[in-house]
Parts: sequence; structure tokens; C-alpha cells
Amino acid sequence: MTVAIGDSTVRLALACALAVLLSCSHRAVVSGADGGSVGGDLTLDRSPADTADDADAGGCTPGPRMVYVLDHDRKLYSFDPSQPTSASAFTLRGTLSCPLPGLPHSMAVRQDGRAYVLYVTSDGPGPWSCAGLARVEIDSLSCEAVPAFACGSGGFDTFGMGYALAGPSGEETLYIGNADHPLLGSLDPEVGKVAPIGPLPSEAPELTGNSKGELWGFFPRTVPTRVHRLDPTSGKSLVAFTLSPFTQAWAGAYAFAAWGGAFYIFYGYSNSSTTNVYQLTADGQLTLLFADTGLTIVGAGVSPCGG
Repeated sequence: MTVAIGDSTVRLALACALAVLLSCSHRAVVSGADGGSVGGDLTLDRSPADTADDADAGGCTPGPRMVYVLDHDRKLYSFDPSQPTSASAFTLRGTLSCPLPGLPHSMAVRQDGRAYVLYVTSDGPGPWSCAGLARVEIDSLSCEAVPAFACGSGGFDTFGMGYALAGPSGEETLYIGNADHPLLGSLDPEVGKVAPIGPLPSEAPELTGNSKGELWGFFPRTVPTRVHRLDPTSGKSLVAFTLSPFTQAWAGAYAFAAWGGAFYIFYGYSNSSTTNVYQLTADGQLTLLFADTGLTIVGAGVSPCGG
């Protein structure tokens, strides 16, 4: 996810279809919990550069296969999209007690069940500033600061992040997307090393990997909003899904995760403090799974093997 910065207002477009066609344009429908729907024009731009093998990446090890989400009040939940209601879909795991000031801003989860959480502070409505990085063990919820990480390393102060598999060995890399500049980087949290990689299509993405070894980013500050498949070696967009704008402006919190062959977008709107949850499937369907969850989700993480 990411927390709103200042009084910036960016319109979110969430009518996305994930398709396997070289190009398409059609009408997407968002089905609401009340049986209503919102239509939006959808355009999918697929570049010739998208020639990567779709075979699953190897090297996955036993570990968490579910989505975990983090509320702004530090409560960690597991998320099961197959449940019929938001009350049953979110299971409270506990509350983080990390020795850092401020609030959680983004989260990434790796295969062995360890999560990293970026904390931020603010003296007012914004902007947010990095307060440090926390290491969380999902099973026990034990949490400690990562002393090797220094805020601002490599020019990254606040950022979204996500693990993705790299290479045939399935080695995990933690990728970060700068909130202030359109720049992709990698982070080795235990040694505190931040390595800039290359320019992104826009700033402030949330990132996720999947079991195919792909890196994806959700970019809510572009107008219209886009989801990109990214080249992890350069930050270049390999596939761009253009999403039709909603009528509500971006001004809250958001998170992004790939799981079970679909994407899940957790999104808070300007006129509400609650998060809505959307599912984007490979056949081009965007569904509003849960409206008004009562949570304000600022981070989502899942092992890339679960995506």
C-alpha cells in the first residue's frame, strides 16, 4: 500500500482486465455487494516486449500461501477471497508491537513467513517520512527494528514493496518502488543495501510477485490508473493495463497482491476511511468483492509462490 501524502488528489481507475490477447478494448463491469454495478471503458495495451516464458518459476519452498494484510492501526489479518463476506474473509492474527514510531506504510512477505514493514511518521497531514523498517515473524508476530536499514538509502525514503522470484532457482528479491520519484530499486533488508534499478512508469506503486516469476505494480497516481508488468532488471513496462477512472478521487490507503492467478486491490477512497477490495481475474473480470470492510489497509503481502 501506501498512505496518502499531503492533500494530493489523484483519481483511481479500477476497471482493469487481465487478458491474454495482444490487445483488446471492452466494457468491464464492477459488481457490488448490493447487486449493483459500475461500468467503465477498459483498454489493454500489450507491448511486443512481452515475450517472457509463462512457465512457473521454480524454487518455491514451503511457507505462507495466503494473503496477509496490515491495517493502519497495526492489526495483521489473513485474507481469504473465497469467503462470502468481509467479516469471514479477514481473520485477525494479532496486533504488531514493533519498536518504531509512527504507522505502517507498506508490507512484503517472503516464502519463509517473514515480513518486512515500512513505518512512517508525519507532523501533519503530510508528507510522510520514513521512520524505519521492521522485521515481523508472521507465526509469532514477534517484531523488531532492522538496524541495518537507514531511511533515505539510495534515494528511497518512503516506498511500496513486494517480493518476486528471480531466475530458475526461485531466489526471492525484495523490490521497492519510490513514492517520490518513478524509480525501481531492490532492498536487502538485513544488510541495509538499497540498489536503484531503473525508471518506473510512475511513482508510488505497490508491488507484488507471482508464481510465474513476474513482477507487477499497481500505480494509482497515474491518470488513468494503470497496472504494469515490470522488467525487474530495468523497471521498464512489459505489459500495461489501462484502467478506467472511477468518479472517486484517490486520497487514502491502498495495497496490492497477486494470489491464485488473480490480483487483489485493497483501496480506500476520499469520502470514506474504509477499504474496498477488488479482484482482477485473467479473463478480464473486475469484481468488487467487499465494500466498506471497516478496515484501512495500508499493506498487503503474500509469498510469490502463492501468486
